[in-house]
Amino acid sequence: MSYVGSAYGADNLLGRWLEYAKTGHGDNARLKGRDPANFEFSILEILPDNLDSQYVIEREVSWKIRLGTRWPKGLNAN
Repeated sequence: MSYVGSAYGADNLLGRWLEYAKTGHGDNARLKGRDPANFEFSILEILPDNLDSQYVIEREVSWKIRLGTRWPKGLNAN
């Protein structure tokens, strides 16, 4: 199953992945209880750091639709 997430703000991608490394799930409900050793990480799109967070979220939604990562086919709950 696949999961799509976005990263923005001061800590950007590094901050997001540090949280995943610390918790194993980044507080994402559908990732909880899964073995993080089985995760594979890919960057789907690189956006400029200064973009509005709402635009970044819109791009994230676009990837969720294209890749079919919403539950029950994927691990995205939203």
